[in-house]
Amino acid sequence: MDARMDSLLKVRVLEGLSCEVEYEVEMDRHSVAFALMLEIRRRTGWHWRRQKLINQATRLVIGEGTRLDELFPGEEAEIQLLHCDSSQLAPIEDRDAMEQMVRLSLDSLKYASKALKADKELVMMAVRLPGAFRYAAPLCQNDLDVARIAIAGCPQMFRFGGRTVRRDHAIASMAVQADPGNIRFVSPDLLRNRKFVQERVEKDGLALGATNARVPKEIIMAAVSQNGLALKFVAKKGVAANPELAKDEEVVMAAVQQNGKALKFAPDALRSKTEIVQAAVQQNPMAAKFVDGREAVLEAVRAQPKALRYVHRQFRDDPEVVEVAFAKDPATLVFAFKTAMLHMVGAHDDVLKFAKKSLQEDSDVLAKLATKRGGH
Repeated sequence: MDARMDSLLKVRVLEGLSCEVEYEVEMDRHSVAFALMLEIRRRTGWHWRRQKLINQATRLVIGEGTRLDELFPGEEAEIQLLHCDSSQLAPIEDRDAMEQMVRLSLDSLKYASKALKADKELVMMAVRLPGAFRYAAPLCQNDLDVARIAIAGCPQMFRFGGRTVRRDHAIASMAVQADPGNIRFVSPDLLRNRKFVQERVEKDGLALGATNARVPKEIIMAAVSQNGLALKFVAKKGVAANPELAKDEEVVMAAVQQNGKALKFAPDALRSKTEIVQAAVQQNPMAAKFVDGREAVLEAVRAQPKALRYVHRQFRDDPEVVEVAFAKDPATLVFAFKTAMLHMVGAHDDVLKFAKKSLQEDSDVLAKLATKRGGH
């Protein structure tokens, strides 16, 4: 305990020219002056670049390697905190100072000189803190060694990589695997690479949308098998497209089997094809929203009666469609509309309990039921 206390320095901070506001911070006396500025920033919100620290009429130099115990030999210290116009400050050229700073604050590199921003060794230290890569010189942003470290620590830094970085297969793969959104920043050259595209769509089918070249069927199959909604990119002009494959039954079947709602992107002819429709609604009843034609709707509710909830309104009022769904699952009658319900109470006994509440209380439906019972 005593050893820990001995390592602490109490710094009293007086704000502004009036020195009216006072607070204390405890610092490791072996830390550098820049660490004190970061602590003040944490306390006050004042960016370290805007801070001017005065001790006994002497300004502390930010980032210098001098330790606090060398500046303040006692157990306590008092400093005055003033605001300075950071726009008038020159870039930091002291490499030793910057080396200390980049280890402590990710934005330190932003205020370094051009020469230091291009110093590979220094930048490699800096980018170990997430976000610092954006402040590196283009030379370092194009360096594979630097980029590898930066992107491994913060995948979002891929967007700041230079052309060489964004077309490097290994780095681009690492970046996109960590954050699929990085596919937007991959070099067009690499997006024409068949191996790269296949690797990506096998992990994220929607990556197909970022490709900029015509891709073969096996890659499209890999994409829609991973995410059926990738079907929307197959016929989209100017994107990865191989338009004739959008009409390929095998491609569409693979898509709807993975995600029934992919039926939305199928051509009209296939949105009414029995096998496609059945596969889609079995995977997701909501796919019935995209089924075209009465015969196809009948097949949809025959395969998945809950699809009745999502078919177009006119089919929920179609007695035959409702009958097919009811035969498979009586509870689906709750999705029927009035005309169909009038038919159902006339054709079946004890079905009103399955109807939605408004139809259970509907005067026409009740009259139909009463007429039927009176006839018996």
